[in-house]
Amino acid sequence: MATKRKSKKNTRSNIKTTSRHQSNGPLYSVFSFIIIILLILAVFHLGMIGMYIDAVFNYLFGFARFFIYILILLICIYIGSVQALPKLTRRMTGFLLLILSVMIMAHSIFLAQSNRQLHSLDHLKSAYSQSYLYFNGGGLIGDILTRFLTTLISPVGTIMIGLIVLFIAVVYMMNKHLRHVLHKLFSSFKDNSSKGLNQSKQFIDQRREQKRHQNEILIANEQESVEHIDGKDHHNMTNHSNQNIDIEVTGTTERPYLKEQPKKEQRNKRKRSKLFAQNNGKEDEQLKHDSQNNSQQPLQNEENDTVDQTQPSNEINIFSHTENDISNQSDDINQMNHDNEGEYYSNKKDIGESYHEDSNHQQEDEGYDESQMESMDEALTNESERALKKYKLPPMSLLSTNSSTFNHDKAAIKEKGQLLENTLKNFGVNAKVTQIKIGPAVTQYEVQPAVGVKVSKIVNLHNDIALALAAKDIRIEAPIPGKSAIGIEVPNGEVSMVTLREVLTKGGANHPLEVALGKDISGMPITAKLNKMPHLLVAGATGSGKSVCINGIIISILLNARPDEVRLMMIDPKMVELNIYNGIPHLLTPVVTNPQKAAQALQKIVSEMERRYDLFSHSNTRNIEGYNDYIERMNDELDEKTPKLPYIVVIVDELADLMMVASKEVESSITRIAQMARAAGIHLIIATQRPSVDVITGIIKANIPSRIAFSVSSSTDSRTIIDSNGADKLLGKGDMLFLPYGQSKPTRIQGAFLSDKEVDDVVSYITNQMTANYIEEMKPAEVNESDNSSSEDDLYPDVKTFVIEQNKASASLIQRQFRVGYNRAARLIDDLENDGIIGPSQGSKPRVVYSQEEDDMNDY
Repeated sequence: MATKRKSKKNTRSNIKTTSRHQSNGPLYSVFSFIIIILLILAVFHLGMIGMYIDAVFNYLFGFARFFIYILILLICIYIGSVQALPKLTRRMTGFLLLILSVMIMAHSIFLAQSNRQLHSLDHLKSAYSQSYLYFNGGGLIGDILTRFLTTLISPVGTIMIGLIVLFIAVVYMMNKHLRHVLHKLFSSFKDNSSKGLNQSKQFIDQRREQKRHQNEILIANEQESVEHIDGKDHHNMTNHSNQNIDIEVTGTTERPYLKEQPKKEQRNKRKRSKLFAQNNGKEDEQLKHDSQNNSQQPLQNEENDTVDQTQPSNEINIFSHTENDISNQSDDINQMNHDNEGEYYSNKKDIGESYHEDSNHQQEDEGYDESQMESMDEALTNESERALKKYKLPPMSLLSTNSSTFNHDKAAIKEKGQLLENTLKNFGVNAKVTQIKIGPAVTQYEVQPAVGVKVSKIVNLHNDIALALAAKDIRIEAPIPGKSAIGIEVPNGEVSMVTLREVLTKGGANHPLEVALGKDISGMPITAKLNKMPHLLVAGATGSGKSVCINGIIISILLNARPDEVRLMMIDPKMVELNIYNGIPHLLTPVVTNPQKAAQALQKIVSEMERRYDLFSHSNTRNIEGYNDYIERMNDELDEKTPKLPYIVVIVDELADLMMVASKEVESSITRIAQMARAAGIHLIIATQRPSVDVITGIIKANIPSRIAFSVSSSTDSRTIIDSNGADKLLGKGDMLFLPYGQSKPTRIQGAFLSDKEVDDVVSYITNQMTANYIEEMKPAEVNESDNSSSEDDLYPDVKTFVIEQNKASASLIQRQFRVGYNRAARLIDDLENDGIIGPSQGSKPRVVYSQEEDDMNDY
């Protein structure tokens, strides 16, 4: 009875309010009509009333009164049409802020131009006497605000405050969030600044190349002058060369900046080694010419034989070093001493050979050969460096755009949300749909249960909700991380395609190891950095989108990274998925397809990891980023070009096949890489179709924290991959669950699609610029398949020989002959069967020995 009375009271109150609104409707219309008439009188100065109204507004608001008129007109039109007072919306707030900014800036300009003050009602008459278009600043309100702000933050600060308020007003009037606009402006400023830095770096590199070219021209000119001097008379040449030596030495000693650089001695030694390799050919010609002059000198003057043979060689050697000093403009004069002179180190080989000058011409010729070889090595390295400098990242235009667009029926989606609420209510669950997110493949309904409702009660209604919504299958995320709501994901009628280009352009990859995955439920692009994962496991059934995901990761790396930044090691036992990437300069070795070679390739990666840790220990660094920073600092200090360590990404396309062939070696190598390779810059991506426990072992699973699960057949496989159910509810065709490192629950993503044509275009664009530069040390050795055996038992060769000789095989026979237990004998029989030595068991009949038959055929 009490509830009926309350409902009657509520209906009565609703009837009263509606009747009250209906009775107030004519009053609103009359009021708005009167205000519009007065507004017209004020704007056009019609009569005394209009002039006084305009004068009052001019006194209060100044120049901003025209914006006030517009606002009043809009409010009156709204009241007359809707029969209600308007609410304070974002656009109205922006218009009010616009009026405020106009008052502040107008009155600031007014005070700067004149010393007039409007601070009392006595100025009403003077304001009325002026024309209605007279610029009267910001009025009384603007005067108060402007004088207050001017006292606090000066006139310039007042103008800045006015501009800031004007910017906020424009954003609000466009019905946009201020935070989003500021974020876009900051991101665009960041992108422009990064482009400016890259352009400045390119300009600096060009200037360095120009300076190097000028130095080479200077060296060539000085060498020509030396040859011209050598063509003259020997006696005059020696005197003239002595004078030149004095001039050059004194010229270098008078340079003050050479005295201020004693700390650059080690740096300059390495510079002199490169210049010596370039100029040593000219020096050798000079030495030969002097030796001929020395051989002819005894015929002319035998008394001064020793003097004429020793002095010219010394003078020429000193002159050659002085010439190098002039070309470098940074050598120390103390290096002219013959005892300490001539320490030249080879480039990038660290052989540690030193060049000591001597009067013996045979040693000088040997030095010439060594320097010539060094110059040839430098030429080869310079060619690779030029190729890297000319290398350009593939443009985004090589990827296709999404031409098909799907327009979802929002009314039908809202009806499904209402149906979901009614379904839960029918089962006694009080819940409300608070938000709906429409994704590329599924739509998520955020359901907020009432107080006291258990989460498990909603989860147990999984099949009933799917039946009520007529959905193929639904997935319930209970609860949504970071929210007090439960997510119910319902498949869409049509799946909208997500392209890799769309994800990369909107996601904005700014790291060489940042890869594109797809879009989440809300339609936001999702990218991930491999160096933060640091290893990734991809598992899913055939046709679920696993290979497309691997290709998307590889193409993302190729679009963002240069060959000297990221190197790839690809292992593809299926021999059809990754062979298209053969020939790109990012590969360490050709794509490995042999499972036995794959085990060796993984061991090579382990050796490279250990080598890198040795480098880190010698340089007192902890990871690859610190080591590369150390190399960059040393290159700047010593003016060298020591290359940085690139990242290495190891991609294994099918782990199950490798585990069947060489499970022990593969598992141990993967375990070591997963445990230690993160700091060394080596990252592992493993893909498999069969996510069973014997393939993804506990050790591998524990050391690979980041995982991607595609559609699988059972919840057991889902728990094997991501430690929870959900992957068995996926739709396929790129629908995935991404569980990154440090996240408790996976994120549902619609994977980015990549066609074969896009892969071909990107690979051809890269290979047209650079060819593959494989590293011989990383190539696995050839496998002799005749020596391969699936057994690890030491007795296997003897048992194999015994079975072939006896032409029969059984577990009891091996037990008696080799005195082993039944388990070991049975394992040996199984190994012989796997290797094709004997046939399968035929019940009571003996096994067939195949190798004996092959030997008989060969003898025949």
